[in-house]
Amino acid sequence: MAYLTAIGDGQQPYERDGVIPRLKEIMDFASVLGAAIPARDTEIIDLVANTVGGELRELTENFPTRKDTNVSGGSEERNLARALLKDLVLCLRRIDLAATAGRLDDAATEYANFRKLTISSVPVALQNAEPWSLFNPAIHDAHFAALRQMTEAANSAGH
Repeated sequence: MAYLTAIGDGQQPYERDGVIPRLKEIMDFASVLGAAIPARDTEIIDLVANTVGGELRELTENFPTRKDTNVSGGSEERNLARALLKDLVLCLRRIDLAATAGRLDDAATEYANFRKLTISSVPVALQNAEPWSLFNPAIHDAHFAALRQMTEAANSAGH
């Protein structure tokens, strides 16, 4: 019993997914750029930039656009979160392009800008938008229920 008490009893086996833990996980992987750029390792830079870019694009999709009628409110917050995440993806692209062209100083400068954004404005904006995101269980369920209905309607119309 002491073992279960120490490690947890499985009653709540998962941590609640949230925007900050997700961002931290992505940024932990992105931190590899801090070593790869000075090492001039363009293969690793390319791999990390593309992988992290994909993760950030996926994170962006957790903040529904204004067109999503299942979410009322928070449109400014969601738009800012989406815009900042897209800015991070563009930063990564610039890092990758600069490194590929052999302009490692430019890549390092762009990485410093990337880090600055991920430490300052991005976490605040994502936290502010979180109540209207797919991290909110009610919004998540409504969003995917609407998608299921659309899929079922499309499938019914096709048969």
